[in-house]
Amino acid sequence: MSLPERLPPKARAISEAITGAVAAAVAADAHEYRSAVERLAALDHEQVRVVLGGVVRSLLEAVYPGDPDGDDLAETLGTTYRGAAGWWPDTDPNALLVLLAGALGSHDLDEEQPAITPPAMASNAPLLTAALLVKLGAPLGPFLTDSLAEIARAETVELP
Repeated sequence: MSLPERLPPKARAISEAITGAVAAAVAADAHEYRSAVERLAALDHEQVRVVLGGVVRSLLEAVYPGDPDGDDLAETLGTTYRGAAGWWPDTDPNALLVLLAGALGSHDLDEEQPAITPPAMASNAPLLTAALLVKLGAPLGPFLTDSLAEIARAETVELP
């Protein structure tokens, strides 16, 4: 039984929507990406944020062993933006920056800079994920599986 088949319905929907959005981003297919982003944006925003944040964090650790420095992060943002802006006009460099900072745990939601909106997160996080996957030359599956498993472990530990 594959991972999506073993997941509860909400987690399966998130996994499938992320997989579709990232695949469309890698292919630079604006039509498919728009559909995938709409599906992703319709799901629970907090759950999607946690899953995508875990995926991006794991990808950053794989692409930049140790801590990424400022040049690494600037390269990631630039590569993501340049790679997507030509086919996805809604690419938002500020949203990409907030997503990257959030994945690294350095974006405090209490700061004056507001968090990005759920639609901006759904529209930009798969672009960042796709750029990191392409740079690494790896498939999404293991990173998505690890992120979902970590969330499941954390929820199990939090239960009394």
